[in-house]
Amino acid sequence: ACKYMILTITGDIVTVAHQGSGEIDELYAELPTDDCAFVLYDTGRYVVLFMFAAPEAHTNSRTIYSTTKQTVEKALEGSKVYKHLVEDKEEIMEALKA
Repeated sequence: ACKYMILTITGDIVTVAHQGSGEIDELYAELPTDDCAFVLYDTGRYVVLFMFAAPEAHTNSRTIYSTTKQTVEKALEGSKVYKHLVEDKEEIMEALKA
């Protein structure tokens, strides 16, 4: 069963870049090292949506993802939205506790 999905923006379309069934370490290893992504993670009780931005992500990419986040939230209505930007593994764990 799929536990998480990593969504990326290609052109003007949000697509599934990766999906997996592992834990947070596996998810973190699949995230981009120099860009942003949206992540859906199934905690077992609810699905959490958050925006990830690698520390090296360009400002332009961060802006594009930030302005697209609300559209993604609406499309995935029913998921629990973590409002803060996530930039590292510790912040991912914090987002999933929310």
